[in-house]
Amino acid sequence: MSITVKCIDHECPKQFLYFLYSTLVVLIVATGLAIVSTALQPAQVRNVEVEKKQNILTSLRVQSDRTTAEKLYDEYITSSYTLNVKGEKVSDIDPFAINLREEMKKEPGKRNLPAFEATKGDSSFIVIPVYGKGLWGPIWGYISFLRTRWQKVSLTLMPFTG
Repeated sequence: MSITVKCIDHECPKQFLYFLYSTLVVLIVATGLAIVSTALQPAQVRNVEVEKKQNILTSLRVQSDRTTAEKLYDEYITSSYTLNVKGEKVSDIDPFAINLREEMKKEPGKRNLPAFEATKGDSSFIVIPVYGKGLWGPIWGYISFLRTRWQKVSLTLMPFTG
């Protein structure tokens, strides 16, 4: 089987080769990017998890970075659970896996809220996520309350990028 190209001028075979070369380069680059993206997906998921832990710690006014976030999270966060709309604990839903953006799309009676209990010094806190509409797009963050008085302690809002 052979490919024949009819040309009016002598530039046609050259143009066909440019087209073939461009197509091959695009296919090779696209395949390479797909392989790299798939290979890096576990690291991306891990980075999102560490960032979430950092944000929870920041609402408690505990400074952390990527290297210390997990250790500090385990030190300060004593328990985590999921609450339904009635304020009852739901045992079969992982609070760390809840995407508040997706929860807001559900009917109000079917929404769940993750809650994290923390201890810092002699004080006990509850940390919950907040999500809303900002001027240029969604805003979200975590807010911590003193457990005994339910007094707002700290609010850290970050622009939503996901």
